[in-house]
Amino acid sequence: MTMPSITGSTSDFSKIDFMANFNEAAVAAGLPPGCMETLTQFAFAAPISAVRDYKQIIQLQSCFLYPPPPTTQPRATRERPPGCKTAFVGGLPENITEPMILEIFSKCGEVESIRMGTGKKNFCHVRFRSVEMIDNALLLSGYRIKIANQSEPENTGRMHVDFADARNDQYDWQMIQRSKRAMEDALRPPSPVRPGSYTDHEGAEVLEKLKSEDSFAVAVEYLIHWLDKGEVDHLTGGKFYSMIQTAFAQTKHIVDAKEELCRELEEIKQKFSMRQTWFQEQMVNIHKVFAAALHKRCWDHFTKAQRKSIQTWKDNFQQIKESLPEYVPSVVGQPDDINLLDMDVQDSDTDEMEEISSKRYKTEEVSTVEINDKVIDNKNTAEYRALKSHNEELQILVEAMKNEIDLIRVDRASLDGKKSEIQSLQKTIRGLQTQLLNLQREKSQLIKKQVVNENGDNEINEDEKSINESSTNNLKSNQSQMLWVCILAKYLSVHPMGVTIDNLWQYTRCFNINDSISSIDDLDKLLSDFPLIFSQRTATSETLWNFIGFSSVGFEESSSNDETS
Repeated sequence: MTMPSITGSTSDFSKIDFMANFNEAAVAAGLPPGCMETLTQFAFAAPISAVRDYKQIIQLQSCFLYPPPPTTQPRATRERPPGCKTAFVGGLPENITEPMILEIFSKCGEVESIRMGTGKKNFCHVRFRSVEMIDNALLLSGYRIKIANQSEPENTGRMHVDFADARNDQYDWQMIQRSKRAMEDALRPPSPVRPGSYTDHEGAEVLEKLKSEDSFAVAVEYLIHWLDKGEVDHLTGGKFYSMIQTAFAQTKHIVDAKEELCRELEEIKQKFSMRQTWFQEQMVNIHKVFAAALHKRCWDHFTKAQRKSIQTWKDNFQQIKESLPEYVPSVVGQPDDINLLDMDVQDSDTDEMEEISSKRYKTEEVSTVEINDKVIDNKNTAEYRALKSHNEELQILVEAMKNEIDLIRVDRASLDGKKSEIQSLQKTIRGLQTQLLNLQREKSQLIKKQVVNENGDNEINEDEKSINESSTNNLKSNQSQMLWVCILAKYLSVHPMGVTIDNLWQYTRCFNINDSISSIDDLDKLLSDFPLIFSQRTATSETLWNFIGFSSVGFEESSSNDETS
């Protein structure tokens, strides 16, 4: 069951919506809640036509539209003019404006123009974009309109929507009909020209046309028509004899064309046979490739993923070979011997097929039904092969994706190994730092002894203070340098292709460390002070820094030896 919506189209009418409408009506009328069930049963016991005629109140921004009572009979409308797209709207309030009318009828479809009435201005004409939209506008006929929900006479009125006889609609409809007729005339095949009576002038023209292959079909119809009508007499007998002789001369051209067609057919058969032989040879060669790849001396050097892909390709090739028995020989034993045997068999088969086809071509006894059945079978087999090849391509893509996933897993494992190597390198740097501190302490002790021997106890105390301060400063600076070396080494190890000095400077700004590196020059000097850990190279007019700590200690060679073992 359906009812009109705001836009004039139909929407599903459910029991829940119907009960909701009754709830609103009961609350507005002050009825007790106990009567809802009785009202609902009464509503659904009513005829379907009564439910279909139920209309809702339409609330817009500028006005309200109240539906007519269910018992009100709809007003009669005029006969619909052909191609009518304009609706006459009467019974409008005096204070209504064009934007309000546009808001009301835009729900029915795309409005092309609105023409307000003169005088009392209680009517207008609304023109829509298409013919179907005016049917939606007719559903609003009988609604009472209230501007801003006010009941004053100048703000209320009962709308009447009807068809309008507009000249623009008639002109558009006539143009559409003319274009349709012109298109039908253009698509209609031309009527054949009926031959007229024989004249000497037309006879000479037909004689010339009979000599040409392009106009022979048209000219021979004239000749047949004249002969059937008995246009031959003792005066025109010689001319008709010449036309009949010219028509017979065309048989030689027909025979020559048929022989040329037979020669072309033989050439096509030879090309087909040669192409079929080439197909067989290539399929045998592909089989040899897979057979050679399965040898142990080659198979052991492939990875697991590569072996899996090769085996999948071999299985696909076997399926393709089995699906084409008429083109591909079955390979059993040595491929070379089988190729020769199959080639002999195929040559004999092609000779027999050529003889049979030539006999059929000469006798012309092949039925049209059998030919159509063969064409249908060929189409079905072609579609099956296309679907099968597409499926095989998808399987190959899936296998390739699996191989890529395996490679990604191997790369992740190598990255985990590199992380452990970086941690071991950090431990080594810490050990070097402790050794450096021990050496600085020993150096300070030696300087202390030398100062005591030369200048005495007073000078020893002053030198000891200065040495302690310098050693403390050196220790702090060396610690900060080692810290920066560890940070930069870890960052560059993640970027094997190298990083510019600007990128490194932006990365160091992320750490809140109070040290002596306050500019790019200081950072460049720090990297240059450790040539065994960092290297500098130029690529595409840019200077890149790389981490070479592993290569400087011979780590890559040892790791490659481990992988080989």
